[in-house]
Amino acid sequence: MRRPYLIAYLLLLISAAVCQAQPPAVSAADSARLEIVAPKLLTRAFVVSNPSENRRKLIEQLELPEGWRTVAQDNSFTLLPGAQDVRLVAISVPLSALPGPYKVTYMAQDSADATQSAQAQTEVLVLPVFKLEIATRETPRRVIAGQDYTVQFAVTSRCNSPTPVSAVLTGSGGSTFVLSDSVWLANPGECKLLTAVVRTDPRCTAAFTQRLTLKLRISDHEARQRESTAHSFVDVIPRGTPAGDFYHRVPSLIAARFVSEAGRSGFQVEYSGNGSLDSRGATRIGYLLRGPRDLTQHTYGLQDEYYVSVENRIGEARAGDLSFNLSPLMEQNRMGRGARARVSNGPFTAGGYAFRMRPKYADLQESAGFIGFCPSPRLSIYANYLQKSSRALNGQLLGLSSSISPVRGMNLDLDFSADAAASKSVSPQNSALFARFNGGLGGLRLSFERVYAGRDFSGYYHDENHSALSVSFPVAPGMQYHASYRSVAQNLSRDTLRATALREADVQSGISATLPLRIAASLDVEKLTRTDELQRTDLDYDERAATMRLRQSFGVVSLTGSAKRGLWNNHRLSLSGDVERYGLGVTFAPDKRQTYSAGFQTGNSSVGSGGHRSRSLNLASTLCLANRLTFSANFQTTGFDDPAAFQNDQFSAELRCETFRRQAITLRARKVNYGPTGIRDGFSCMAGYEIPIGVPVSRQNDVGCLRGKVFDSEDPKQKGVANIVLILDGLTAISDSRGYYAFPSVKPGVHYLQVDHASMGLHRITTQPVPVELKVRGGKTEMLNIGIERAGSVNGRMTLLSKGGNSARGYLLEADSAASSKAEPTLQVATGLANVEVLLYRDGESFRAASDRDGNFAFTGLRPGRWLLKVTPESLPAFHQPERSNYEVFVQPGNPEDLTVRVIPRTRSLIIVDQGTVPITTSSRK
Repeated sequence: MRRPYLIAYLLLLISAAVCQAQPPAVSAADSARLEIVAPKLLTRAFVVSNPSENRRKLIEQLELPEGWRTVAQDNSFTLLPGAQDVRLVAISVPLSALPGPYKVTYMAQDSADATQSAQAQTEVLVLPVFKLEIATRETPRRVIAGQDYTVQFAVTSRCNSPTPVSAVLTGSGGSTFVLSDSVWLANPGECKLLTAVVRTDPRCTAAFTQRLTLKLRISDHEARQRESTAHSFVDVIPRGTPAGDFYHRVPSLIAARFVSEAGRSGFQVEYSGNGSLDSRGATRIGYLLRGPRDLTQHTYGLQDEYYVSVENRIGEARAGDLSFNLSPLMEQNRMGRGARARVSNGPFTAGGYAFRMRPKYADLQESAGFIGFCPSPRLSIYANYLQKSSRALNGQLLGLSSSISPVRGMNLDLDFSADAAASKSVSPQNSALFARFNGGLGGLRLSFERVYAGRDFSGYYHDENHSALSVSFPVAPGMQYHASYRSVAQNLSRDTLRATALREADVQSGISATLPLRIAASLDVEKLTRTDELQRTDLDYDERAATMRLRQSFGVVSLTGSAKRGLWNNHRLSLSGDVERYGLGVTFAPDKRQTYSAGFQTGNSSVGSGGHRSRSLNLASTLCLANRLTFSANFQTTGFDDPAAFQNDQFSAELRCETFRRQAITLRARKVNYGPTGIRDGFSCMAGYEIPIGVPVSRQNDVGCLRGKVFDSEDPKQKGVANIVLILDGLTAISDSRGYYAFPSVKPGVHYLQVDHASMGLHRITTQPVPVELKVRGGKTEMLNIGIERAGSVNGRMTLLSKGGNSARGYLLEADSAASSKAEPTLQVATGLANVEVLLYRDGESFRAASDRDGNFAFTGLRPGRWLLKVTPESLPAFHQPERSNYEVFVQPGNPEDLTVRVIPRTRSLIIVDQGTVPITTSSRK
């Protein structure tokens, strides 16, 4: 019977021991993975349970990744049997934590039995951080144009992994920038100093604030914050203020050119200019002197030419090599050497010219005169006379021309002329008629021109008949229709002494439109008929063709294409053929500094003798190699299927460099190869130098000039001080190396000149008060010299004195009697006197200061010389006064002056007046 009880007792003991040995239980309160951005203070919760029947004291531990830290907390706690507790742990995640998943392990261990423990894990995902901080460390407030300055930027990496960084520095004002580092690997928490060296433009003409922009870009493709930007601002002050010119100048050019071609060379010098003689522009002048040789036989050569012209509201006068015009029928754009003049008075105008052709041309002389009536800008009528003579003809022409504009946008020109020397009567054979109309209404545009000249007319046209008509109008939105007709008939009388009697008619019709995708397209149909009445076989054919053109722009790339198809017929030779021409062009302009273009054409020509298929290729480029340095090149090649046909290759290049003050050097060269045609190949070149100048012709009456010198007044030789900034009502100037400054263009009136104290240096001041008031007169130069010296200072102390033996307040009471007259007591310093106002002044300048609690006061930045100091009585204590009413102070350059101001009590007298007896009362009795 005892054995079952014993077995049950043993089982009970075993189960109690098992329950007592059961370890604690630990679990994460939140099993989800936590995503954080470092640095971060992380808080996690763990649930700890005590399944045993005994009270337990537990010790908690954390296993953290390297570099992670726990925030200070209790690491032991007690749990009752069957109880549980939520434990919060605070973890500091550092910035250096690399991106990725991390495990945080929490463990609870029985303090009495180390084998009784439990643990739980939670996962923390550290996200990548891409962040850069930029701070400006060092930057000047202002610099002078042409000087170099440095700016420092402190770049701190807030990334949590090594990150590649690229830096770009940009700015305004035409300056150049050099950055110490442009690419580097930024480690977490690393601070890097970037130094930017900025070279300002010495040709700066106006003060401005230069902004520097530093952009940092993270190259990692996973970067969330890819760019960081910082700015720096610096005031750039020009060395001069060329807001205008004290003198009125005529813009002019001096140029020298040397050309060479086929073993021949030549040299030319040119001096030219065009402008007004005064600021009002009432009188203008123009001139050109180019010589001594005529180099038109060279590719890059120019004709020798000389002329001068003067023009104002009354009229004009010109002499030299000019282009002469009279009317559309009599004379147009005839080059010769002579003179012309015009005089105007109200609506009436009269003038004329006389010239002779240059010796290398035909022997032609002309003399002309005209009288005009112009009552309004829309109506003018001219009567013209022309006499011309040469070896082949001698004529006298009379004509009448007019220009009428009935409404805005419409103009009608009429001209009728007759040859008075050919016959006494006017007939179609000795006269000419010209009519031209241009105008439009709404979207309709119309142009018409008709010229007829008889065979005996010796003007600009002779024995000719021309007609031209064109019209255009919209037919739909984005679509325009245009058509034109042109006919030319020369040598109407079929004079066999002339080479041809051309008859030509050209009719065109087409539509231009804007297609989808912004494609500009046009389609034209043309019929050309050409006949020679003198039986020239190569001038008797017609041509019919259609041409299509397309143009498309894709930002920096533009494409053009054209196709022409048609048929030509030679009626004299009974030949016909196809007209076929195709072209393609492309232009690439990535920015304003460079342009590239290419063009290709192929097809056969429309020449009536048979035509040959040809190919042509053109390549061109324009590059801005550097600031004010431009290079352009062009290559062109043309070839035919027929080896005997004319073909050539051409290459040309030009280099232009602008130097200081807009001067320019130009180099040009061209090489031509003509292939197997027997024509000699050629090489041409040119070198030129241009100097733009302004020729002073008069003083500006609407501006004045201010000049002067900034000097060191302490120097016996009064040496000039450089780089001093002077400001005149917004205009800025800087003294040069010898101390001279100038404001070349100032409006007349009263102005105030200020000197920038920062540019003078520490503890320096002008010898005269600034701003300085001055008056600028138009057309005059004002002079003002400014001295600079070391500033002085005055240090003072305000002391309160009292008479010994009296009250602490220093008040003294005296009886007005001889008995009270005693020797003056000795004055003693009681204390420093606070809040007393002091005035320091001299002619034109005054400064005020107040004493501090110790009685001290100071004046700084004083101009050396004699000053007077005065104490303001209202700020003194009652019944006190300064020992002296004024103190004389001599301020020395750079040396402080010490001064003590003593305040003493003012003696007061008390008068006692006896008005009767004083009764005496006593309590004693007899």
